[in-house]
Amino acid sequence: MLRKKGRAQITGEHYTHRYLWHAAETLAEKGHSIEDGGGVLLMAATLFAYFALESYLNYIGPIACPDEWSRERQFFGGDGGDPYKGTLGKLHLLSDRLHVSLDRGRRPYQTVALLDQRRDAVVHGRPERINVEVTFKDPRFLESADPAIYAFADEDFLRQVFQDLETVGDSIQLAAQQQLGEHTVWSPRAFRGMTGHHGGSILEMPQ
Repeated sequence: MLRKKGRAQITGEHYTHRYLWHAAETLAEKGHSIEDGGGVLLMAATLFAYFALESYLNYIGPIACPDEWSRERQFFGGDGGDPYKGTLGKLHLLSDRLHVSLDRGRRPYQTVALLDQRRDAVVHGRPERINVEVTFKDPRFLESADPAIYAFADEDFLRQVFQDLETVGDSIQLAAQQQLGEHTVWSPRAFRGMTGHHGGSILEMPQ
């Protein structure tokens, strides 16, 4: 005789930005360990780090700036003005609202801005035309011109990305926690900590 199954209501939240950050770190670790072909993994790691930042801003934004995020597409699409346009605009709004100082002429902000530019070059990629003059000693060993997309596979840049995105994210997160309270913003770290929480209740026991 078949028993009737029980029912439960599961509630909670997954912090997508922390999953993406973990993915970026995992890809970077594997990319560093592969001598030939690791550049592809480093490229992916850099892109996932950007995705993590974008996801983080969309996590903390509705908490710190609910009105602007309630009309996200319009406000950050241009209605909020150039300073608040796009992903960098979201960062600008949060830094202004939470009184976080971002010196746009130096790191860590410059790293975020450069990452945003390189991300656009990848996501909106087009054929890259080459027309450069080079010097050589032996025509048999002329070097080929690397594509600009290889900038996304630069180990030094990726290391800088991890450092500076954490610096920026943590400063936003801590300021939000201090202003809104620990009951609203639980952790002082942006990308590190628990990846979610779950709870729930029994609606009907099995029979």
